[in-house]
Amino acid sequence: GRGHVVNTASIAGLYPYTYDLLPYSATKAAVVALSEALAFYLRPRGIGITCLCPGPVLTNIVEQITAHTDLSKMRVPSLALLDATTVGDMVVGAVREDCFLLLTHPDEVHDLLVRRAADPEGWLTGAIEQFEAETPGGCLHCRRSDRGCDGCRGRHRFVRFPQRRHRLTGQR
Repeated sequence: GRGHVVNTASIAGLYPYTYDLLPYSATKAAVVALSEALAFYLRPRGIGITCLCPGPVLTNIVEQITAHTDLSKMRVPSLALLDATTVGDMVVGAVREDCFLLLTHPDEVHDLLVRRAADPEGWLTGAIEQFEAETPGGCLHCRRSDRGCDGCRGRHRFVRFPQRRHRLTGQR
């Protein structure tokens, strides 16, 4: 057989940088795992697999988000915004070279993953501390930040929770 499959994941599948987009990070990690499993099965049969893990790419969706949201609040590692043509050229090169994992920002992602791999517990603790410092807390049931809630009938469970964004405007 001959052919090549390109799956699009994200650096979020390798480095979950968004606490308020857990399903996004989880599904992108699943795409990476699926791609690797497919490579084990299909490469010996002559079918190549490339898993694209881009950082931020200037697309219509990103343009809409940035019109309503300060990118610095999205907790994205500071990576250069690439245009879609550049990423497309990278994909063509990866397919020609039968490259499995294509990172659009390899140096920056490498550094993040090396720090994480060197001390997973320390990395997770640091990420949690940063999250708690930046995220307001409140009652899990009513989301009020004080204990004067009547609707919970004394069942207050105070936690830190991400600030929700409006699904269209991106504003908090």
